[in-house]
Amino acid sequence: MRNFKVLVLLVWVVLVLLIALQRNIGPDTWWHLKAGEYIVETGSIPTEDIFSYTASGRFWYLYAWLPEAVSFLVYSKFGFPGLILVKLLVVLSAFLILLKLMLENKINFSLALMVTLLAVFVSRKFFLLRPHIISYLFIVLILHFLELYYRKDRKWLWFCPLLFVIWVNCHVNYILGLAIMGIYFVTKFDRDKKTLNAGIIIFISSLACLINPMTYRLPGYLLSLYSTSGLISGTLGEWHSPMIEFDATLYDFLLILVPLVIVILLSLKRVNFTKVLLILFLGYLAVSSQRHIPYFALVCAYVLSEHLQYVIDKSKLMKKDIADFRFVRRFAVVFYVVLIVVLFAGVYKVSEKVVCYNPHRERDFLFPESMMEFIKINNLPGKIYNAYSYGGYIIKHLYPQKKVFIDGRANTVYPDDIYRQYLSVKYLKPGWEEILEKHQVNLLLLDDGTLIRKKMEKSDEWEKIFRDIVGALFIKKSPENKGIIDSVLELKYPDTAFGHFSKAFAYGKKGMLDEGIEELKKGISVDPEEPDLYNALGRFYDTKNEPGNAVIYYKKAVELEPERFLAARRNLAVAYERKGMVKEAIEQYEIIVKLEPESSIGLSAKNSLRRITPVPSR
Repeated sequence: MRNFKVLVLLVWVVLVLLIALQRNIGPDTWWHLKAGEYIVETGSIPTEDIFSYTASGRFWYLYAWLPEAVSFLVYSKFGFPGLILVKLLVVLSAFLILLKLMLENKINFSLALMVTLLAVFVSRKFFLLRPHIISYLFIVLILHFLELYYRKDRKWLWFCPLLFVIWVNCHVNYILGLAIMGIYFVTKFDRDKKTLNAGIIIFISSLACLINPMTYRLPGYLLSLYSTSGLISGTLGEWHSPMIEFDATLYDFLLILVPLVIVILLSLKRVNFTKVLLILFLGYLAVSSQRHIPYFALVCAYVLSEHLQYVIDKSKLMKKDIADFRFVRRFAVVFYVVLIVVLFAGVYKVSEKVVCYNPHRERDFLFPESMMEFIKINNLPGKIYNAYSYGGYIIKHLYPQKKVFIDGRANTVYPDDIYRQYLSVKYLKPGWEEILEKHQVNLLLLDDGTLIRKKMEKSDEWEKIFRDIVGALFIKKSPENKGIIDSVLELKYPDTAFGHFSKAFAYGKKGMLDEGIEELKKGISVDPEEPDLYNALGRFYDTKNEPGNAVIYYKKAVELEPERFLAARRNLAVAYERKGMVKEAIEQYEIIVKLEPESSIGLSAKNSLRRITPVPSR
């Protein structure tokens, strides 16, 4: 049944790729690409900030310069599909090496596949196009070299210094590799040649880590990063403990931790002291900061497989691989057909996700694509105060014409004071207006739902001139900007869904409803799947007192986003009311209450239900 095992392995590979494809681009991907572009085109590695006006000239700990440069070269030739393929290759290599390590440790083939797949699933949130993914591969390589050295006396450990020369120029988590080597050295210490050689290798590897553009400064940065909890680290999601909120990240962490604890208790096997320290060390890091969960998952999966195998052997279960069971042999043809169908379907899905990938609309992140084009083609003047998550995107698309207030480089560039200023403006804390004045901010790029965004919508000092899928652009009402504000319809708008959307509302503000409707219809021809356009059309028809047409477009918006676009559903309910269709309105309000009973829109729907629901006669 060797061929059957190969087929199962191929299906496993496809599943790993599909899981790794769930997330690709995050807010930081963009500035990493721009940094790589700068390095390649200038032939130099910047040591001072060049992307912001708030931290300009400050020392920049650009520790990931190597993957940034490589990423830009790949991107310039093959675009995002090329970058995604590289990411998939790195992730797949890491888990294939982990699988190989398990099989060398005499773990059942089927069991090894399942446990590694569990580790992939637990880590899926962190498979972004960012330099840190290379550390997953290097961690497993170090673990593999150490196991070979101490169990089989193989000499692969001597490659570690070379590995660290590469790693230290890729990501700061090289320090985890040194820590793991230190744990093996201490727990397996003996007065023999093997221990002496291991000590020499660790010493040379530590010296090798000084071969980077920052030399001795990088260890100092790492010390401050892990020993203190600054304002920036304390407020960024990936640095939060998974224990803070009961969300998917915590459940993923427990998904691999709980089985490990249970199996260790069941196995009654003498626990290897080295593995205990590894689990405690990486477990502590994972509990302290969720960004370390993948490192914990990789090592945890290896230890989990050992103890599961012991329990299985002891209970005389799963003595054979799945390919050796009689029922598989009996229905071999069926199994082959099913696996081949799954394999080809998976390969097709992987290919589709790579080739048809839209980098501006990631599953969890949307970016202001149209807004960047609007700023660029109109050459809008002045400095931008921007939402933190859009800083990298602005850097990629507007630098060097525009610099940012802040971006995802966090404490590699920005001191706590700059981040505190950013938060003061975002949350309208005392002195927020003075901060904007101090930095001579002329443009505000604000994401939806923030206090500053709500304030600006009603402000007499700022004018909204563009609306994108994720936020809005405001310009200061000043004598210098009067020409722009007065002639907003004469500005150039990109031929995108939200380019037409923004121009439509510019028409609407001037009472030109028919022109606004035509502009929205042009937007729909560009992107017929954008629900905001249909909702906006409904609002225009509502303003024209045409509830019949309004209902048509509100319904279309709701069909495209039945659970998320509750504003459109509320508008639909109100339009039904205006048409006298009380029963249909009640139905829409009830759905809103069911989906979000405690939100502001849900509470508003409850009030509407109380108002229009007929009182039963006595």
